[in-house]
Amino acid sequence: MPSDAKLYFDTDHLFAGADAVSEYYLDVKEIAEVGRGSQLYVNIVVTSVDNQTYTSATYGAMDIYLCTHTGAPVSSHRIMALSLNDLNAYTGGDLLSTGLKVKVPLPSLNLLDHVGLWYDVGSGVTGVTVSSFLTLG
Repeated sequence: MPSDAKLYFDTDHLFAGADAVSEYYLDVKEIAEVGRGSQLYVNIVVTSVDNQTYTSATYGAMDIYLCTHTGAPVSSHRIMALSLNDLNAYTGGDLLSTGLKVKVPLPSLNLLDHVGLWYDVGSGVTGVTVSSFLTLG
């Protein structure tokens, strides 16, 4: 999907137990204008959870990567892990909580024309929604 002028990667992106790319990707030149002279941060917020219990960490895995490419970024364009194991379930535990947030600085080097996110999720990650966006500071 084309870039989003509001600096969102996702708005209540619903996961259905399969890996996914962010709903939007952002134009690097546009975000550079917004962040000129300031650090930009990638924010990932869990907006709702179906409160299921996961039987294993693999089944309830959710790892998130930053991707960059000259066109629409996909999983093969990963350059940086934003969240590894932070959102994974422990055996018999909950995966996520509503309101859980990950905030990571956006790198300023080695970005191509567009940036997006790749979600590597376990088959048990269903009914979870996530919003992700850029902010200053």
